[in-house]
Amino acid sequence: MSHFFVVATNENGIITDEYLANDLQRALAKPFDFSDVFIYSHGWWNTPNRATQDYNRFTIEFAQVIRGLVAAAPSSKLPQTSLGIGIYWPSMLSADPSAFFNNFQAASFYTMEKRADAVGEHAGFFLLKSIAAAVTSASQSKLTRLHLIGHSFGCKVLANALQTLTEDKRDKNDLDALNQLTLSLVLLQA
Repeated sequence: MSHFFVVATNENGIITDEYLANDLQRALAKPFDFSDVFIYSHGWWNTPNRATQDYNRFTIEFAQVIRGLVAAAPSSKLPQTSLGIGIYWPSMLSADPSAFFNNFQAASFYTMEKRADAVGEHAGFFLLKSIAAAVTSASQSKLTRLHLIGHSFGCKVLANALQTLTEDKRDKNDLDALNQLTLSLVLLQA
């Protein structure tokens, strides 16, 4: 069985769900025993509604493909149980698609580039640290793979999350924990 979280942030990359840390910790512990964690990040010029639709469509279609592959080769190392985490960050001037100043969205390129960096440095970093803590914890023994999938400026979100983690001098154990996992990074239209 798979599960999916949407992690909403503000423009500074601060996660707006005050219960997320607890929920994520519970999801990464027994009895779930996820073998794979997928973190997705959308790109520039996305409304909350469109990002949710894209994440929903992607996770359903992806699950169909994986289930078909598992049925064809049940002994393979394909994901048996997975946790999907979609990062939603405000990548438009306004979340209201009909707002007048969204007509100037093209001029926000550099602002959104910096916003994507901030989301990676804060929300993405938090997610990677949470996963690292689960790997070092005795309560999570099945997690073997971490997949990061970014589209457009979502590539910057995930790359900055990884960079922030590697530069974090406070806790080298996080990097060691993630080194125990097979890591895949997919950058679409980077």
